[in-house]
Amino acid sequence: MDSISNKIEIIFAFDKNKVVDKELIKSRNLKVIADIEGELIIWVNNKLFFQEQYILLLELWIQLTKWMKNNKNGKVQDFKYETMDYSYGPILEFIKQKNNYWKIYSVWQKTEINEIIQFNELALTIENFLNKLKQQLYAEYKINMMDFIAY
Repeated sequence: MDSISNKIEIIFAFDKNKVVDKELIKSRNLKVIADIEGELIIWVNNKLFFQEQYILLLELWIQLTKWMKNNKNGKVQDFKYETMDYSYGPILEFIKQKNNYWKIYSVWQKTEINEIIQFNELALTIENFLNKLKQQLYAEYKINMMDFIAY
């Protein structure tokens, strides 16, 4: 397996056709986690790895944020994005390899990625994605992400 550097990109777009009840957001109702969805695209080494139109973006943000926090606190473990919308196992995984390298996998992947990714590169990409998503969630829906991180 080859390693890659600076070659992973995560892109998202909200589903503008889906109506999200503003009262649910104000009351911090957990239904909002299922209501905020959109397209998620992941490119690895200029190859389309993953593209799905109906990902629960708030749910993904919560899970990735917790995983990143655990990694920063020394609790290094694989990431498995399991969603309430799909009950057959995780749809996206970051799997730890040797020497702080990681492999990316999805049951819905468009192409197999044999390259491994250094954790620093993966973490930087994920942090950028999380920050952009957090900003857009606030701009679009006035959601304070910290209201949902406990779930």
